[in-house]
Amino acid sequence: MNILHTLQPGKIGGTETHVLDLVHNLDETNFRSVVVSFTGGVFVERLKKMGITCYIVPTTKPFDPRIWKKLREIGQKEKIDVIHAHGTCAASNSIFMAKSMQLPLIYTIHSWAFTHSSNRLKFRVKKGIERFLISKSQRNIVISDTDLQLGVEKLKMRKAKLISYGVNTTHYHPNRDSKITKSSLCIPSDKTIVGFINAFSTLKDPFTLIKAFAAAIKVSPEIHLLMVGEGPLKQKCVQLINEKGISENVSLIPARTDVADILCHIDIFCYPSTSKISPIGILEAMAMKKSIITTPMGGITELIDTNLDGILCASGNVQDWASAIVQLHQNPKLRNELGERARQLVQSFHDIKRMTESIGAVYKSLLNKDSLHDEARPYIRA
Repeated sequence: MNILHTLQPGKIGGTETHVLDLVHNLDETNFRSVVVSFTGGVFVERLKKMGITCYIVPTTKPFDPRIWKKLREIGQKEKIDVIHAHGTCAASNSIFMAKSMQLPLIYTIHSWAFTHSSNRLKFRVKKGIERFLISKSQRNIVISDTDLQLGVEKLKMRKAKLISYGVNTTHYHPNRDSKITKSSLCIPSDKTIVGFINAFSTLKDPFTLIKAFAAAIKVSPEIHLLMVGEGPLKQKCVQLINEKGISENVSLIPARTDVADILCHIDIFCYPSTSKISPIGILEAMAMKKSIITTPMGGITELIDTNLDGILCASGNVQDWASAIVQLHQNPKLRNELGERARQLVQSFHDIKRMTESIGAVYKSLLNKDSLHDEARPYIRA
């Protein structure tokens, strides 16, 4: 089966990592992956290194009729059997191709577009677009039970299947030998390392972490903060770090792709997100037995039970975050216990093999024209 994946990538984030993992791990005896990216960049370069056929069809607009003919030509040339659109923009630009070539369309909702809109008019427009897209696809895939329930309640979604993100637990393994050193990351070897690997954006809320760290270091000077990434708030974060007088206790480095090697040197992984997205970054850290501090937002609560798999702190609550950092720093035994249970959870429910087999089964069911009845199942924990 020839599967065409379409997406509008940014820098390597959750959606991009998911697609890279998916095309790399799908059973090559049954599936051949072709990718259409609507922008170039690091994502495309990594696909080419993997030997994946990839086309760049430039656009930043949803429902862009200028590219539909080109997409159809690619579909015919590559003899595509199934189209798999990742994200809203990709789905909107894949509908014409699917209809004109009479191909089944799968739409993976990595997050609902309307959940990020505070403006009422934009909320209604984006909600209408999502309702239209899910009605035109033969199967919708959601990555968390939260998104599943939102789709059913807000959009009357049908033809939905819950397939959570998967992680390569061999690559993200706690016993891996890091190819980089602490000195290359500008972090000390004798302190507890608190890590942030994410975009410096409003949704990721780096300000709360910086303020919490500044409070925590007054209680426990033996901690150090490593922040990895880029984004519109990075310069303001630098200013806040200087204002707090903690610049010697914080290392900032640009976004990198060797996340597993960086995680080897982190003791406490922090994800202070205000978004309801189920993040693949948390799963990667969990797979490497890291103790997690994060927020009780949406899909995150399906990954973390506080004091079992990690610690949940209210979004924006600086004091709670500072207390959690100090608690984990002072209690290595608790860190180890949280990390052990986190690794077990990922191995049981979020392994990459489990994810790719589930998606492969969806491909086969569509091509075999199996029943497309609802499969809206709740997330199941061990």
